[in-house]
Amino acid sequence: MTSLILSIASIFVFNMFLESLIGLVIGILYVIIDTQLIIFKTENGVFDVFTDAKQLFIDFVKIFIEILKILSKESDKKSKK
Repeated sequence: MTSLILSIASIFVFNMFLESLIGLVIGILYVIIDTQLIIFKTENGVFDVFTDAKQLFIDFVKIFIEILKILSKESDKKSKK
């Protein structure tokens, strides 16, 4: 959902590099929040290992995609020079 909002906003306001940086920060925040939720649930006796691992995996994939976007933008800038 957040990626969709950023994509729509980028058409009007942001350039693609700034969008990738914002997406990277949001992805890192998702990891932090999900980790805190996992800790909270575990302390209260709820052990849902598969769902927790899946959620963290999705967060890390998002971060990886955003890093790839940033690196591809930098590569495009170097190839144009």
